[in-house]
Amino acid sequence: MWQALADGEADPARLAAMADAAWRATPEQLQDALRAAPTMGPLHRQILGLFLARLELVESHTQILEQSVGQGLQAHRDAVQRLAEAPGFGVDSATQAIAEAGPTAGSFSTAPELCSWVGVCAGREESAEVSKSNRSPKGNRMRRHLPHAGWGTRRPSPIASAASRGRFCSKGCATSSTGCV
Repeated sequence: MWQALADGEADPARLAAMADAAWRATPEQLQDALRAAPTMGPLHRQILGLFLARLELVESHTQILEQSVGQGLQAHRDAVQRLAEAPGFGVDSATQAIAEAGPTAGSFSTAPELCSWVGVCAGREESAEVSKSNRSPKGNRMRRHLPHAGWGTRRPSPIASAASRGRFCSKGCATSSTGCV
């Protein structure tokens, strides 16, 4: 529908008929929203076309990168699968956690070191036995996945374990949106 609008289609009824069936709007609501389409000038249509082309490029680059990450983590497939089975983790979050910390977290000699690196321990800034700050440090990208994993253990959610969603291929390996991991 958007591409047709960028290509010059101006009839709201034809544009509304091209809409995705999963959209919640009725055809009448879409026609009402698209009734300004005939007033779009060529410059606006060109800009819309450029944005759509950029979106397509970003999506293709994302798919290529996801495939590269999947191939890079192929050697750690068992670790990804084990972590994906944990409540609250899925294949994507398990892949990201293993990419950040490593398959065995061998860089960290103790669990508190790993917690400190992730940024989930409270900071302790003191001077002359006076506490100035107890806030947690900013941490890294792995920190944003941990609340979702915690929420997954509390209640059923879309971020439930990969095994319960059947996200394993016929070879028994975990799968992401782009294939085997």
